[in-house]
Amino acid sequence: SQISALIDERRADYMQAVEKSMEASEQYGNGEIGIDELSQINSTVSIYASRYAAVREFEQKREYLDTLKEEAGIDGYMMSDRGYEEIFGKYGKAREIVLLMALLASVVLIVSENIGIETSTGTKYIVNAASGKNTVKIKRIAASLALCIVLYFIVYGIDMIYLQNYYGMPYTEAPLMSLTFMRDCGLNISIGTFIVIRLIVRLVMMFAVFAVTYVFSSRFSEVRGRAVSVLIIVAVIVLVAVTGNVSIW
Repeated sequence: SQISALIDERRADYMQAVEKSMEASEQYGNGEIGIDELSQINSTVSIYASRYAAVREFEQKREYLDTLKEEAGIDGYMMSDRGYEEIFGKYGKAREIVLLMALLASVVLIVSENIGIETSTGTKYIVNAASGKNTVKIKRIAASLALCIVLYFIVYGIDMIYLQNYYGMPYTEAPLMSLTFMRDCGLNISIGTFIVIRLIVRLVMMFAVFAVTYVFSSRFSEVRGRAVSVLIIVAVIVLVAVTGNVSIW
């Protein structure tokens, strides 16, 4: 490919310049050339070294892709890791943890407030018929769940639009392991599929927190229910902080 040819060309130029520099140093020691000529040759080495350094990332990536093909049979893409490191790599962890914490804490507040209103207004005692009571409860759950889902799409919709505009998401069809920082994930899926799965994982986490909060909050009175909701928020924050720093999801 053109990139491989460019890498080979610049490496060859650099190695040739180094050899000339070594020869020039020997000639200078023997008095065959002057200091000005030696300095000029050494300056040439610096120029070629700089040019070679500019493609070192691609050279390392080529070596990685060759190893990936040999060991895993995956034809990876020659692409930069930098944008995706900001999106779901090590540089994006802080952003993702904060977003998930904010979302799940909001879910806890929405559900606990819903239960609090139901308890304080005596709604569950006003409706005496079992069917009527269940209808009110289902409507409240559905309303809270709908609000949480809307909140989820707002939070991650804005996040994805921002990431797309700021970093771009090229080659989403590329194998995930084309990214060197994902070399140990063991997943033979595309980058786009991985992004979608991560969003689904967060949606499932939101549903789980919703269910747990509803179950615990509905078992306690208004004051105790609020205390329980605070404890759940703390637990969610701790859980997200811990798992967010060790999990690829």
